[in-house]
Amino acid sequence: MRKSLPYEILATISAIVGAGVLVAIYFPILNPGQYRIEAHHEVPSVVFYIVATPFPLLILGAAWYWNRKAQQMKRDEDDDHKPSA
Repeated sequence: MRKSLPYEILATISAIVGAGVLVAIYFPILNPGQYRIEAHHEVPSVVFYIVATPFPLLILGAAWYWNRKAQQMKRDEDDDHKPSA
């Protein structure tokens, strides 16, 4: 089994979660009509977006880091398996 597989799984799951949270936060801006129907009130203030946006960005940053680490491990594994000239 490849050593990079857990990092790839972690990167994929965190990227999906981070993207989902980001879309959920910006849902009132992306679809204000549907938001008013479901929530029965107006779009949140700008302060909500300023405070809430760093959380999904942190998750997406972690996904980027873990993906980068997995890719580096893959390269190292491929270099180990190549015959020396």
